Amino acid sequence: MTGALDGLVALDLATFIAAPFCCTLLGEHGAEVIKVEQPGIGDDLRRLGHKPADGGALGMTGVDPPP
Repeated sequence: MTGALDGLVALDLATFIAAPFCCTLLGEHGAEVIKVEQPGIGDDLRRLGHKPADGGALGMTGVDPPP
């Protein structure tokens, strides 16, 4: 299935909610999204909130879909 944004490449250098959510939407519509995070630290949102049993951050569950 092709999306409206097939062939588009988006570079995500942002943190927290708004920009990662936007890039999630771009990816869901066919864009290839390349997320760059700070080495050894990752996205700031990963460190916020309760840590579920799987080790992820609760804040990321609604923004960053599983690979």
